Amino acid sequence: MNRCLLFKKVEAGVLSYVIGLSLVITMLILLMFSIHRYTYKEINILQHRSQLTDDMQAAILLLEKGVYPIKYDEVSELQLGHSGATIEIIPQQWGLFDIIHLYGKRSGLTDTLSILTGDYFPSKDSACLYVADHNNYLSITGDTHLEGTCYLPAYGITKAYVEGISYSGDTLVFGSIQTSERNIPKLQNELLKRHEKLFSTSAISSNTIPDSLFVPYVNKETALFYYPTNAHLSAKYIGGNVIIICDSTLTILSDAHLDGCIVAAHSIVIEKGFTGRFQGFSRQSIDVEDGTKLLFPSVLFINGSDNANMRIGLECFLCGIFIVNGKNYQTTHLQVGLDTILEGIVYNSGTTELKGDVWGELYTERFLFRSQFNQYDDFLLNVEISKPKLSEHFVGINLFNGCTTKPMILCHIN
Repeated sequence: MNRCLLFKKVEAGVLSYVIGLSLVITMLILLMFSIHRYTYKEINILQHRSQLTDDMQAAILLLEKGVYPIKYDEVSELQLGHSGATIEIIPQQWGLFDIIHLYGKRSGLTDTLSILTGDYFPSKDSACLYVADHNNYLSITGDTHLEGTCYLPAYGITKAYVEGISYSGDTLVFGSIQTSERNIPKLQNELLKRHEKLFSTSAISSNTIPDSLFVPYVNKETALFYYPTNAHLSAKYIGGNVIIICDSTLTILSDAHLDGCIVAAHSIVIEKGFTGRFQGFSRQSIDVEDGTKLLFPSVLFINGSDNANMRIGLECFLCGIFIVNGKNYQTTHLQVGLDTILEGIVYNSGTTELKGDVWGELYTERFLFRSQFNQYDDFLLNVEISKPKLSEHFVGINLFNGCTTKPMILCHIN
C-alpha cells in the first residue's frame, strides 16, 4: 500500500517535472522565434533605411549633375524607379546661397536631409585678377606675386621703383595675361535682388534675442529680429535659420558667436578679434576690425550706395565671398590691411587699397596705393594674388550673367 502510494507520488512528480520542462522549452523556443523575428524585422528596417540613405545621395547627385533642375517656390517630387523611393525637393534661398531640403520616403520609412549649395567652382582658367582698363599700366614692386590668369589693361604690366623699393622678381605674372575691358563685368541681377529682398523682409520688432538661439534650417519659419536703431550683438550664440535686420548700425562684438545666420543692416561693424561664420549684407559700409576670422562659407556684401565702403583691418583671415558694389566707382572703396588674407572671391566695383593677400579671385576697377607722402594709381606693393592657394574644396557663387549653373554642395546642415 505504501509502496504503491510512493510510486504514484513519484510518477506524479516526474509528470509535473516533464510538463514544467516542456513549458520552459516551449517558452524558450517561442522566445528564440520572437527574437529571430524581431531581429529579422530590425535588420530589414536597417536595410531599407540604408537603401533610403543611398536614394537620398542619388538624388543629390542628380541635382549636382543638373539632370533634375531646381524649381524655386514649389515642391518638386523625384521618383527613383529602380528603388520605389520618392524624394520631395524643396529649395530655399539663403542669402547668396541656397538650401535644398530633401524628404525621402521608402517602404514606410522617412528621412530628411538639408544641404547648403553654391553654384560656382573656380577653374584654373577663370580670372585670378581682373583690373579694368582705365588707360593705365598696372605697376608692381617689392615682393608682389601674381599667379593665375590675369586680365590687365591694354597698356599691360610693368615693374616700378618707388620710395627706394624695386620689384624683387623677374617674372611679372605667373600665368597667362589677357586684356581687360573698360569696366569689370557687372554682377548678375539675381544677386542684387537677393540683397534687396533681405531689406524688404517683414520682421517683428525685437531686442530680446536669447543668449543661445539655434533654429534648425528644416524649420519652415525663419526666426526674424528687427532693430530700428543702432544695436549690438554681444555674448550670444546665434545659429541656423535666423535673420537679423537693422535699419542703422549693427555692431557684432568679439564675444558673440554667429554660425550660419544672416545679418542685414545699413552699416555693419565687426569688433576686433571676432570669430564666426555668417552672411552680412549692408547698404552703406562694413568695417572689419583687426584680428577678425570669418570661416567658410561667409559673405560680406555691400550694394546700393554712392559711397559704398568696406574696410578690413590688420591680421584678419576671411574665407568666402566679399562684394562691394557701389553706384560710383570713384567713391566706392575696399581697403585690406597688412597681413590680412582673403580666401575666396573678391569683387569691388570701385577702388581697392590692397596691402594684404588674396587667395582666389579679385575683380576691381582700379588699385590705389597710399604711402606716407604720396598716392599711386594702379600700384601694388608686397601683395600676393594667387589662384593656386585657393582651397580645392572651395565652392562659391557665380557672380556674372550668361553662365550655366547647377547646385554644388558646400556642406550638410541641420
